[in-house]
Amino acid sequence: MNARVLKWLQYASLAEGLVLILLVFVAVPIKYMLGFDDATSAVGLLHGASFVTLTCLTATVWSMGVISRGESIRIIGLALIPLGAFLNHRWLKALRLRETRAPG
Repeated sequence: MNARVLKWLQYASLAEGLVLILLVFVAVPIKYMLGFDDATSAVGLLHGASFVTLTCLTATVWSMGVISRGESIRIIGLALIPLGAFLNHRWLKALRLRETRAPG
């Protein structure tokens, strides 16, 4: 059960990070170089939704006792940094694999 929840959290973190990268490195340059404001509006909305989803999922997994408060803070903190999602993804994958191998 815990491994499945961690897998959901791992992929939600990766999705949020990819949307942040899309926003920062694609939509914002398009806005300022081409004057196309709708790019940031659309991708910004998607980023907001994915960040809220990640935050709610992190809080849920923490409340289940699967991760600690410090680990929750780490997940959300790295979600605020472009490319931080890749660190989260790697760390959550290792945590999930440890959970899968744990007895009981």
